[in-house]
Amino acid sequence: MSRSAASKVAGAGRIASMVSCLALVGFLAMTSLPAKAASSNGGGKITFTSDRTTGPRVRNPTGDYEIFRMNRDGTGLEQLTFNTAIDEDPAYSPNGKRIAFTSARDGNLEVYEMEADGSDPTNLTKNPAFDLDPAWAAQEVVK
Repeated sequence: MSRSAASKVAGAGRIASMVSCLALVGFLAMTSLPAKAASSNGGGKITFTSDRTTGPRVRNPTGDYEIFRMNRDGTGLEQLTFNTAIDEDPAYSPNGKRIAFTSARDGNLEVYEMEADGSDPTNLTKNPAFDLDPAWAAQEVVK
């Protein structure tokens, strides 16, 4: 499977499968990182990691990896994280209200969670080890 066509899709609170997102290939191929997209449950949104520096509603002058969200039809692009560190691996909570993700904003990779609109980022792991690829349990707990 090509890097630009591969994406992770969150379903039922966990990473369910690798799927080909042919409708989004042109949009997601604008990043040098594999798509790693997550889909909100019933919310019609796709959240993904990108190093894009230009575009509508994009503030990423350093070109680091940030988390973005858009409608499934490609409209409504929103940047959810804004910092000079890597933010990646978004995973929606089962109810679609929170997003767990990996960030290096404290100097090493940690698991964070935030509201689905990008507000209230909280470090969940707080340790010197690299923590990454968060997934949600059915009880709304990051595991």
